[in-house]
Amino acid sequence: MMLLTLDRIPLPPNFAERLKDETRSLHRKAEQTGFMRLLIGGRMGAPAYCRLLRNLLALYSALEPAILRQAKHPLLAPVVGLDLFRCAALRADLRALSCDEETALRSVEPLAAATQAYVQRLRGFSETGPERLLAHAYVRYMGDLNGGQRLASIVANALQLAGREGTAFYEFGGAACTAALSGAFRESLESGAADPEIADTIIAEAQWAFAQHITLFDELASQADPAA
Repeated sequence: MMLLTLDRIPLPPNFAERLKDETRSLHRKAEQTGFMRLLIGGRMGAPAYCRLLRNLLALYSALEPAILRQAKHPLLAPVVGLDLFRCAALRADLRALSCDEETALRSVEPLAAATQAYVQRLRGFSETGPERLLAHAYVRYMGDLNGGQRLASIVANALQLAGREGTAFYEFGGAACTAALSGAFRESLESGAADPEIADTIIAEAQWAFAQHITLFDELASQADPAA
């Protein structure tokens, strides 16, 4: 794992804490949707779980190329350097779970409307808006890092998976490496010089992202019985 030392961009001191505080209620609401309660409670069936992975794959497939196009920007270079990307892991899990991702991403099983709107928004930041991309990286990768170890075991037990097959999405190289990545990402949000405008933009975009996840989870729950 390579941790990068970069020139700082102007974000307020303790910005990571403010970002967490000002998205806390939406984050909690997303976790408390019926769909996520089933997942966290180990009561989600394979079809619903595969549907979730397919929609997440579409999201990451838009987010990660956009980040790479902005890879030299000080806001996003740490994201690239920390090896957080999830597309390959999601594809591996879909294969392990015998889910046909290509069929799901075509008209046979269209993406959730919330995912389509999310992807469209991310594509709008492909060449501009690096601070907004950082907000989406924070919402997704920090969630993956902080909750992934527990969810890996829950999913494996619920779907009766052998070993780690089907849970690559949650793997970042073990608990110590995962903690180090989380700390490095959080550290990259801190700076000694304040730029309230950039900070406010990131926070507003992160709030939008959490709200859109709530919409997505509600839509996925309505498509079929999540426990099936």
